Amino acid sequence: MITLNKLKQAATAVRQYYTNFDVKVRSSIDILNLRAVPVSIDYNAPAREVISIDGSYSVLWRSPRYPIWVAAARTAMIHRRYDNENIKIREVANKYRDVLEVINTHEKTILSGDSMEVIDKDISDVDIQNFIHARSIKCDLETTLDIAQNHKNIAIFHDGSFAMINSKENSPRREVWNAIKLIIDACKENGNVFIGLSKDSGLRTINNITNDESLLEYYSRQHPNFTGYYLIDEGQTTGAGSCFARLHPRALKWMRLDFMYTPIMCIDEIIQLVACYSQVNDLPGTPFPPLTAHEVAVKVRQYKEIAEQQFMKILQKEGLTSNDIIAGLTDVNGNLLTGTFHQHLDKFTEVKKGKSPGAGTIN
Repeated sequence: MITLNKLKQAATAVRQYYTNFDVKVRSSIDILNLRAVPVSIDYNAPAREVISIDGSYSVLWRSPRYPIWVAAARTAMIHRRYDNENIKIREVANKYRDVLEVINTHEKTILSGDSMEVIDKDISDVDIQNFIHARSIKCDLETTLDIAQNHKNIAIFHDGSFAMINSKENSPRREVWNAIKLIIDACKENGNVFIGLSKDSGLRTINNITNDESLLEYYSRQHPNFTGYYLIDEGQTTGAGSCFARLHPRALKWMRLDFMYTPIMCIDEIIQLVACYSQVNDLPGTPFPPLTAHEVAVKVRQYKEIAEQQFMKILQKEGLTSNDIIAGLTDVNGNLLTGTFHQHLDKFTEVKKGKSPGAGTIN
């Protein structure tokens, strides 16, 4: 048993480390290549229409015996128009794309509907969850490419930071970069703006001691009620640059913007564009289209139990044993559940009786 004295010693050590790091961060602020640029937002100015992309995924079930995984992914596409005369964000369309895949890592195949795809590399049990996440990102980028190719003069807000992605031959995320490059090429052809927008940033692109978001807390104290951005000089291979923006005087947090393609626009114009879509009463300074896209995309995780119950019933009709069905239940990330057999048996019994613990269906 860990004694109270040992816990106190550990807490004292943590507090001391915090103090030491705070001193180092404060002393490094003056030499960082950052500068605050205030921006005056004109909400009566016209702004491009925006399509915001966000995605999420959930592991539905995995075989307890064999390397078989069933995963669902959803990509949300939220299209909004800015009404500058009334300073309102108007709805144009809400769409989403659902994908369900059966992954067999031994035979290196992915079955989605009637189509079969061959995996070109070995995937271990350790790597499978990262692989499923990467498949979800691939689905998001394919959707983004379709939008970039079939729309003109719009702004595309894509969830996530692209700061660490590059085109180097040995980069583990080169495939992602190649997909992004196709999107950039399509945006150039159709005059679209393409921005990566991060609600949270745990990256350490500014300073190697603390993450970007924590560092900006120090800066924000110097500029209360600040609307504008901090430039980041990080030599990105995208050649487009990044900034951290505070999009409203009462903004709850900073947003990281990665400028993937911004035709003939200065950064002030980009901040103006994003800020016009960030006037949300409950969450000032939070871009509304990405917020809505997240709400739609995350339902694939929130409704997992409903889809799981339906899938268990179908597996039973397909002839799988109760033991295999119950033993294959997972959390949304694919970790096998560790509850008692009787808890899972209760779920299975409800399925056999035609009951469902949840309400609604997955489209």
